[in-house]
Amino acid sequence: MKKKSNLILILSLMFVLGLSSCNSSKHKAETTFDRIDSLRSHLLTIEDSLLYTWNVMIQDDNEKLSDLSRLLDELKYANVLDSNIINAHKEKVKGVKSSRYYMTKMTSEKIDYYDSISLALSAQIIQLIDSFPDVASKYPFINELIESVYAREANVLRFRVDYDYVAKIHNQFVMDHEDIIDQIDPEYRHTILTLFELPPKDQ
Repeated sequence: MKKKSNLILILSLMFVLGLSSCNSSKHKAETTFDRIDSLRSHLLTIEDSLLYTWNVMIQDDNEKLSDLSRLLDELKYANVLDSNIINAHKEKVKGVKSSRYYMTKMTSEKIDYYDSISLALSAQIIQLIDSFPDVASKYPFINELIESVYAREANVLRFRVDYDYVAKIHNQFVMDHEDIIDQIDPEYRHTILTLFELPPKDQ
């Protein structure tokens, strides 16, 4: 009888310990799930900010290229320049836009290249207009467009600083959670994003 009681006690203990272990595993799984869910929500907030700052920057650059194209249209209306030259510069505007960097594929070299051809084209088109002094007085919209081009070029640094601020937060998040980043967002491969700012000289 005593042996039977001891056996029942042992089985009861094993059941309790097993139940406790199951509850512990379940709690651990729920805790892990909650953590992943919280991190996913945080990552989505970062991505929203990242896309917003990027789109603001790109949209402003698009407006600059549009202003350059419209300046060429004004020269065409003024009928002071050969249409072949105007069309050639229009193609250059398109070429600049197609050469622009992408968020996930940009490098310092691509950024420098884009900046150089974009600024060079702006200078070329404005120089063309300056070679016809009377045109701006007859077509006052030209001055507005030139001012807009200069203003948008002045915006570049500010927009890039804003983007870099969020990109640094994104990069830190990816580094801090490198071991579980695929669980946080299994649909997209997150990588360290290139910044516009120059890296320290020792890197």
